[in-house]
Amino acid sequence: MNKKVVIFATYTLWDPPIQNAVNSLLKDSWEVIVIHYYLEIPIFFNNRNFRIIFINDFRKLVFPAFFKALLAWFYYWLKVRWILALEKPDLIIAEMHRPLSAIPKPLLSKTICFIPDIPNIKCSGKLDRMIIRYGWRVMHKCFVVWSSDSYKAELTKKFAQLNYLPIICHNCPSQDYLENFDKNESRSWLLNLLKRNGLVVTDKSMILLRAGAVGEYGGIEETILAMKSLPSEFVFLLMGRPEEDYKSHLVDFIKENEMHHRTYLFNRPDDNEWRKILLAADIGHLIHIRPDDNPAVAAVYDLNSSLSNNRLFQYMAAGLPIISYIDPRMDVIYNEVDCFSIVDTANLTTNLIRTCNELLNNKDKRLAMGTNANSAFNEKYNWEKQFKKIAERLS
Repeated sequence: MNKKVVIFATYTLWDPPIQNAVNSLLKDSWEVIVIHYYLEIPIFFNNRNFRIIFINDFRKLVFPAFFKALLAWFYYWLKVRWILALEKPDLIIAEMHRPLSAIPKPLLSKTICFIPDIPNIKCSGKLDRMIIRYGWRVMHKCFVVWSSDSYKAELTKKFAQLNYLPIICHNCPSQDYLENFDKNESRSWLLNLLKRNGLVVTDKSMILLRAGAVGEYGGIEETILAMKSLPSEFVFLLMGRPEEDYKSHLVDFIKENEMHHRTYLFNRPDDNEWRKILLAADIGHLIHIRPDDNPAVAAVYDLNSSLSNNRLFQYMAAGLPIISYIDPRMDVIYNEVDCFSIVDTANLTTNLIRTCNELLNNKDKRLAMGTNANSAFNEKYNWEKQFKKIAERLS
């Protein structure tokens, strides 16, 4: 009989590490059960061979926020205990603190806790603060704690008062992520699609791509302004799931700056489109700005670095040179892999103009950076290499 694992997908099945963990455990013949919060299931799991149990979060109820949160948590606590008593899993994977608040303490000894983000407890609601504090307090009872980068591992060790550093498993795509996609075909498909949508592109166009995190403090507006001073070959593409307010702002901003013929937003592309656009691009855009005018978001920035961004490693998988930003927490990978052009976010537009021109005018450098990125992905920063450290603890 196969061993059984229950996985709490706190950030839903759209979260790449959860997707990859599910697939890895299925390949190792585990019986997989996923605890999920949304009825929407990613299309790439349509032919799934695992079970999903939906736990209602009551977000559609018209209740005062605190009472709705309290009701949702109490229902969650009861449902989790019922599921675990019924399923009797051999292994539990708990993403973030909320599952730890409901898993019976005796079962924590067979629990892996995954911390992809460090929560900002000061800006959390009262109930969330209680859940986060409880999670930190009992985390030492888990037999494995896993963080998505070295910075988060250090903070997890500190906040959970662990006497060891959590395992670091980076948020990387799998080795076969782009296996069935052809770069030339993807490029031709993308250029034709852009032409049909009114963009002025040619075979010589230089495509700068931001894959995900389409929102505030991403250097997006500054990049659009930089485009005005860049050669016409430069095209800026964004793809992701922006909030409606930001999407409307972005569309208006592009029109106001008359960049609609060189800037395009792919709103909620499907998985195949996402991968083809990655392969068809020339440069990856990985910029984040510390929001000094927004203390709550600044606190999240300070607790979490781009070392955990899935798009960073997607760019590597696609062999893209990457335009990134000054952040001492990123120095470990900047020094290890020569695939980054680093800009100072102070006076960002001017710095982007200079950096983009340098990449445009130095093809050899651009190709070498892309090769370095892809080599790092193949040798180290892929899911199989990263998850191996956790899989070894399960044997």
